[in-house]
Amino acid sequence: MAHIRSILLATLLVACAGRNEPSPLPRPSGDARPGDADSRVILGLGYEGSASVERRDSILLALPDGGRQLQQLSRSARFSFSIDRRGELRVRLDSLRLRPAGGKENEVIGTTWTGRLGPDGVRDLRANRRGALVGELTAEVAALFPAIPRSGVASGDTWADTSKGKRQVEIFEASDERVAEWSVGRRTTRDGVLVLPVTARETYQQLGEGQQAGRAMRMSAEGRRSTTYYLTLTGRIDAIVATDTASRLITIPATRQAVPTTQIVRTRVQFRAPR
Repeated sequence: MAHIRSILLATLLVACAGRNEPSPLPRPSGDARPGDADSRVILGLGYEGSASVERRDSILLALPDGGRQLQQLSRSARFSFSIDRRGELRVRLDSLRLRPAGGKENEVIGTTWTGRLGPDGVRDLRANRRGALVGELTAEVAALFPAIPRSGVASGDTWADTSKGKRQVEIFEASDERVAEWSVGRRTTRDGVLVLPVTARETYQQLGEGQQAGRAMRMSAEGRRSTTYYLTLTGRIDAIVATDTASRLITIPATRQAVPTTQIVRTRVQFRAPR
């Protein structure tokens, strides 16, 4: 049971799977106002900045004796990034704080990711270092940028896409299938900035296998995620608010032991222009 708890203390989704199907053009809804199509927002390229990420995890374990245990984790990270006019992306981890402390924070500071930002989001994302913690942060880097169609978006637009691929979840290499429904809200002022909210509501399923301390383990999960990107009218990301809820079952076939868990992850990201 100690091994399972150590896994669950590090429960973080990692290594974002790429989208397999290109995003179709947005479809204006019947609520779209005249003139919205004349002021579409296109995802900005050719700039640099930083992103401060605050993440809070609540994990509820069902114990073999019938009891329950609540574990709470948090993570604060700061990334600096640059995007050239072709969409080439470079991201660097400038600072990291884990609570409870993981002891490896200093080993990953300075890690750099490179990839490409396009209408399917971030593709071909690679880090210059390896390790479990780097893997966990890779998904966070990919989620910093939305999948915005080349034609841009306007209030009332809706579209959908799907993805299927591999995703590292803790020690498990899992197959991951997702369906996302995107919608664009009305322009609003947030913290003094005029922004356009773009929301992705995803449902997903995962199946994976892994090993720890020589024991084979299996994992299955179902979840849903809601992410809202607040875009400025120049197409830059001003902030992100996300909530991810997953129900997982981790099993040890050799002992027939099973640990059901429910995890809720809340993430907030604030972007800043370079000084």
